[in-house]
Amino acid sequence: RLFARYIGTSPKQFLVDVHSHTGRPSIDPELLIRMLLVGYDTLRKHGAALQNMQSKALTDAGIAHRICGDETLFDLFFTDNPCRDCRTARHDNPRMNVVYNDALRANGVFKSPGKMYPSLALTQDDLALTRNAIEQAIPILKESLGN
Repeated sequence: RLFARYIGTSPKQFLVDVHSHTGRPSIDPELLIRMLLVGYDTLRKHGAALQNMQSKALTDAGIAHRICGDETLFDLFFTDNPCRDCRTARHDNPRMNVVYNDALRANGVFKSPGKMYPSLALTQDDLALTRNAIEQAIPILKESLGN
């Protein structure tokens, strides 16, 4: 229903040329498009959840940060400065990123040193584990700041 306004009731009229004329396709093209859209929406929701849980925890702790990028690909910077593009995005204190990543790993969550790529494989349990790891990382970050 969510995508009906974009797809209409059926995109088959636009897909008639991609249907096999010698037999059934391995998957109905309409179903494939719907699956892709649902997957993309899920990916964006996972990314937004990861962004929000990190931003809320860091904001509540008074730790300067910026999240730069889209829900499907983003990075977290420990800075007060605005992030307009990949050339202006920088950490004020690059060591904070190392401390944060180490704290997350110590609590069962791997975050690459660079950009975050959310996955469709994430479950609600994974997101809860990540939220917990972030909460455990906050005191470690504050300690590294001398707070």
